[in-house]
Amino acid sequence: MNARKRSLIQLALFSLILPGCTTKALYEDYRYQEEVSEILLSTDGKNIVFLGREFHYIMEAPATILSLTQSTLSQKIITRFGDFFVNEKNELHGTVEMTTMDTLSDHEFDLASSLGFRVLMGKIMRLELTVTGKRYTSNNIINPATNKYKLNKNQTISISAKPSSLENALKAPLTPITLAADGVLTLLTVALIPFVFLSIVLHQQK
Repeated sequence: MNARKRSLIQLALFSLILPGCTTKALYEDYRYQEEVSEILLSTDGKNIVFLGREFHYIMEAPATILSLTQSTLSQKIITRFGDFFVNEKNELHGTVEMTTMDTLSDHEFDLASSLGFRVLMGKIMRLELTVTGKRYTSNNIINPATNKYKLNKNQTISISAKPSSLENALKAPLTPITLAADGVLTLLTVALIPFVFLSIVLHQQK
């Protein structure tokens, strides 16, 4: 039994033997930390991918993101990934907040408006999107040493889950992501590329 499975089983057992005075905690969300080493976008624009040490998170990319990658706006947006939640079926949902810089051209401003961005001040605009997807076990199939898309610095995210998700984390399906000999990552048959937006911030819950 590897260390990940052992720690998850220990957490599950601990939750079952809590004394009666803390029974309420059994029904509250718990949070765990995941180190994310890559944030990727499928070349067909359909998926956003977080590669973590323990799990991979594959989410459907909103159509807005595909439109942004095809414009100069992609280099003028700060992207913040907010709160994420995993349910007992290993299904994931969370938020993506995108904020433009104040250097938009008139054309870029009009494009952002058409995509649903709202003005905060001047030409600074913001859009919040909801993303959904699924959690997969990484199974350590990707060697970070050969992964050319690795972030310069790993980012840590907090993910909320129901207590029953502790046990179901052990049953998470195996990741469909593979690493080719040339270092290209693929989701099934679709290549993955680095998320191209100017800056990425992963929100950490306290």
